[in-house]
Amino acid sequence: MERVLFPQQKIAFFDVLGFKSRFDDWKLQGMLDVYLQLIANVDWLNQRMQELFQDQSFPDTAIWTAEGDAVVLNRLHGAYASDSLTLWSNHEFRAAHGLTAEQKTEMMKNPSFEWQYHPIPNDRIIDACNELICHSLEVGLPVRGALASGEAALDKPHSIFLGQPIIDAVQMESAQHFIGASLAKTITTAASPSAFVIPYNDHIKSSANEEIVSLFSEYVLDWPRYWRETRKADLSSATGSPDH
Repeated sequence: MERVLFPQQKIAFFDVLGFKSRFDDWKLQGMLDVYLQLIANVDWLNQRMQELFQDQSFPDTAIWTAEGDAVVLNRLHGAYASDSLTLWSNHEFRAAHGLTAEQKTEMMKNPSFEWQYHPIPNDRIIDACNELICHSLEVGLPVRGALASGEAALDKPHSIFLGQPIIDAVQMESAQHFIGASLAKTITTAASPSAFVIPYNDHIKSSANEEIVSLFSEYVLDWPRYWRETRKADLSSATGSPDH
């Protein structure tokens, strides 16, 4: 039986740190008020995608400016449940969907269309994740997460979220001890010099087994730099979390 090739997806999974203790302190109404502020970030993301892509058949693409710079347009989605939040987007342009690695290599021989068969740059999902981390600190619900990529079946209307990158991101998230998010080796194939990432690997728990440790690249999101470039408030006043 021929194997089905599912779309390659970028996945970012986040867990709210100290959820239970916050719930005990704030009670149901207080927790609901703050949680609604946090998930508003995800809701805004989904609304923004609907505005940008009113034509749902419009594919992810790249547009070149007169200066020769490329602007990548790709959908980014979000969902949440209890103390977990997930963001995702396509890891490849439509032309590459369903092709094997060998077929993509062959298509890259045409310089006019080569870009369509490379992974979509990570910049947009990294910016969205950094914004989520910063926003989580502002509302008092810090998050920790991980980003991975690979084949996945994602159907938000039916709440279907299946795939190896989801498993990888969930395992990586719980193997860390800090506020922020790490990049799996799988997603670094779409690295971009302009993305807010830095090399760091001292945050992995000593109890993590070798299989999980092997998932990590040496990069984490540089959300402190993102904070400094997008906010005027002092970062040190927002990082009083018991788990970082």
